[in-house]
Amino acid sequence: MRKGDLVRVRWGGTHNRQDALGEVLDYRPDVLGGSSSQCWRDPHGNVHNETVRVPKRGQVLVLTYEDGGTAWWDESNVEEVEGGS
Repeated sequence: MRKGDLVRVRWGGTHNRQDALGEVLDYRPDVLGGSSSQCWRDPHGNVHNETVRVPKRGQVLVLTYEDGGTAWWDESNVEEVEGGS
């Protein structure tokens, strides 16, 4: 993603999917995702530990045309619009 790209931001679940057109104002690569460790105790007192790995992805600052608002979005919710640059 590059500054000035025309994008579509998508959010919501299966039944209330919404989207909005906007312009990329900034992009921060590889700031989301990675790996983490989770530790918990079950009702029987046993301790469990798990490593969770999520693909790294960026954040995109988008100016939405509909309301003029700006927000940082997970890049997995942003798609480039063909012919938008």
